Amino acid sequence: MSHSNGRKMSFFRNRKYMNRAFKIIAWLTVISLFAGYGIFGLKDYLFGDTEAGIGKVNNLPISTEEFKKSYVLFSDFIKQTKAQYGEAADWVLRFNGIDTTKKTEDLILERLIQDKVLQSFADSFEMKVSKDYLDTKLQEQSFMKQFVPAEFFQNGRLNIKQLTDHLKESNIDLSEFEKQLNEVIRKTVLLKAVEGTGYIPNSVLKDEFIKKYAQRKYTIISVYLDEYLRQVKDKGVTDSELEQYFKNHQERYRVAEKRQANFWSFDPKKYGLIIEDNEINDYFNKNKDSYIKENSSKEEPAYKNLSEIRGEITEKVLAKKFTKQFGVDVNKVLIESKQSPSAFNNFLTEKKAESLPIAVLTEDNSQKSQKIFSVNKLKDKVFFVDNNKGYIGELVKIDKSYIPALKDVIEKVKQDWFKEQARELAQQTLSALALDKQKTMEEISKEAKGKLIKTDFLDPQNPEALKELKNTGVKSNMLFDLEAIGQRNVAVTDFSGLIIQLDEIVAIDQDLFEKKEAALRAHAKQSQAQRIFADLLKELKDKATIKIDNKSLAQILHYR
Repeated sequence: MSHSNGRKMSFFRNRKYMNRAFKIIAWLTVISLFAGYGIFGLKDYLFGDTEAGIGKVNNLPISTEEFKKSYVLFSDFIKQTKAQYGEAADWVLRFNGIDTTKKTEDLILERLIQDKVLQSFADSFEMKVSKDYLDTKLQEQSFMKQFVPAEFFQNGRLNIKQLTDHLKESNIDLSEFEKQLNEVIRKTVLLKAVEGTGYIPNSVLKDEFIKKYAQRKYTIISVYLDEYLRQVKDKGVTDSELEQYFKNHQERYRVAEKRQANFWSFDPKKYGLIIEDNEINDYFNKNKDSYIKENSSKEEPAYKNLSEIRGEITEKVLAKKFTKQFGVDVNKVLIESKQSPSAFNNFLTEKKAESLPIAVLTEDNSQKSQKIFSVNKLKDKVFFVDNNKGYIGELVKIDKSYIPALKDVIEKVKQDWFKEQARELAQQTLSALALDKQKTMEEISKEAKGKLIKTDFLDPQNPEALKELKNTGVKSNMLFDLEAIGQRNVAVTDFSGLIIQLDEIVAIDQDLFEKKEAALRAHAKQSQAQRIFADLLKELKDKATIKIDNKSLAQILHYR
């Protein structure tokens, strides 16, 4: 590493600033959130359009595409987390620093602003990463695994040729990839410079252990929201109340933009490509490790016979060759068709394209939708490869997004108003009951006309333990956020109001605590760092010049 300005690096010798500068690499936090995608899933986020769209932060632009693609990636991440962790997903997300009470668009905008604010701050440090150090990090599997698939490493070393080929296929320039790695390394060094500065008392570790691992018993009161819904419906709603509610929540009723498009599909096997023997042999030799026979020793591996796997390899070589050639061919024919309209139809015939039924699309994370929504002129064409098939799409109609008149959605608005009022009434009523410590949970249950539930010991590390509570609407964070015996929490779900009381906590298992101590200390340091980071971010945001175009932002939110 070389540093062009020793004076600026002295910033980190001051303990006050060492604490406050933790987690400068805010945009890397986004990468950690999307860890399952890797650099190739995130390439559109990292290397996307940089023209200003919805705002600027310290003169660094936040583009419309950046926001939209981040929204799609983050939404997918949330869906995957919920699919993997089920009832415990909410607690897992909160444990990893994601505020589940906020809307996705608000979280994305916050993180993009955070990205730009801290990026401009990091840019103020004239720190350079030497070529030798960059090359060393490229070969460090523990560092690179967040960016590239594990199979890119062979015998513990990164296959640079395989990486380069994959970057080309993903339309990412190697120099741009190295530039982004340079930024990650630069900010990681700043992070490491301050990471170990905090002292964590043993009492804090034990509190953290109890929170994460100690089993607990609860008493839960569940009251159906229907009771409160009946009360607010009996009271009724005026026209002016509905009009004001609709005015305040218009975006909720927005009709999403729809687009119609023609599509043609291309089958690699009918495309006319020829696979030579040398291409098959070359693929086999480069990927031999994938074709080691079962029960073969690592010291002297025995490989499968090429004749046995020739068909499999031929399909993989064809798919790879088709992906590359298809893009070249379509680019060429689209240019030619501007001069000669018949060129496009001739191409469809020559390559045995299949005409698909006209598609009606709203914007989602599918390639068809993303591509068609990336153009704005009728008759504009797009192309892509998906599941080893090529596609050309042609935009034929746009039905713009709009907010309907109140009369057209009056029943939906009325039901939404009643539900919101019922939730507020439930929150007020149950909060007042929960605050009365003179009353037992049994007495409160009778007064609230609710169902009383006594749980067995629940393990915070076992999502299966929550299955029996699924029908009550109880989520893990409602339970495990309670820390003191007798403490009560009130929550309102879509169909019930809840009062939850922590009754009992199992004593610390000393053996388990000792096993988990190192991990607990690491997490406690991370939590401490997050608090420091929040202070730093607040100060930087207060001093930053942030301009958000709320009109442009509102226009793209209907893509939800």
